Amino acid sequence: MERIGLLINKLQELYQQKASSDQLLYVLQMLQAELTQLKQSSQTATEKKKIAVFMPSGITVTSREVVFQTTEQPAEVLKVDEKAIAAEIEAIQRAAAQKEQAAVVPIPAPNSRYNVLEEVPTLAHQPNVKELNEVIGDLKTSLNEKLNDSRTELADKLQDSPVKDIKKAIGVNDRFIFIMELFRGDEAMYERSLKTINHFMIFPEAEFWIQRELKLKLGWNEDHPAVQQFDQIVRRRFL
Repeated sequence: MERIGLLINKLQELYQQKASSDQLLYVLQMLQAELTQLKQSSQTATEKKKIAVFMPSGITVTSREVVFQTTEQPAEVLKVDEKAIAAEIEAIQRAAAQKEQAAVVPIPAPNSRYNVLEEVPTLAHQPNVKELNEVIGDLKTSLNEKLNDSRTELADKLQDSPVKDIKKAIGVNDRFIFIMELFRGDEAMYERSLKTINHFMIFPEAEFWIQRELKLKLGWNEDHPAVQQFDQIVRRRFL
C-alpha cells in the first residue's frame, strides 16, 4: 500500500506540473499494475482460508476420534479337481512325446545300400539342364536384340517427325559433318543456307533452291550419305 500511495502522489505532482501525457500514462500504468497485484494477493489469501476435507466412505468422524467401520466377509474356499488336473498333464506329456518322435530322422546303418546321389535329386538328374554360361549368353543376345529394335523404331519415328527449325533439328555431330563435307568447311555459308531454307513456305521452293544453289554449285553427290541425311531433314521441315 505504501508504494501505491507514492505512485498516487507522483501522479498528482506530474499533473500539477503539467507534464506530458506519456509521463502521466507511464505512472498510471505502474499504479494499475500495483493495484492488480494487490487484488490477486488478497484473493489468494481468502482462498487459502477455505479448506474442504473429504473423508472416504466407511469412516465416521466424531468430535474426538475417528471410528473405522469394517465388515468382515467369510473367505470362499476354492475347490480343486485333482483328477482333472492330472488328466490334463498326462495329455500334454503325450503330445510332447509325439512331437519328439516326429522330429527324429532315421540314420541309415553303415553297411546299408543307401545312396545319397540316388535318393536326393540333383541338377545332374534333371533333363535338358543348361549351363549358366549358356543361359547368360541367351539373355544377353535377346537383350541386345530388343535394344537394337527399340533404337531402330525410335530412329524411324524421329525421321518422320516434323521440325519447325532446321538448325535446331541438326545435332552437333551432324552439323560438323555437313559443314566439312557439304559446305567445304565454310560455316558462314552453312548458316546462311539454313536461314534461307527456313524462310521457304513449301517444299518444292526449297528443293529448287537447294538444287540450284547448293547441289550444282558445290557439286553435291546425290548418293552421299550426308546429302541424303540433309535432304531428309529438309523434308521434315515442310511436313
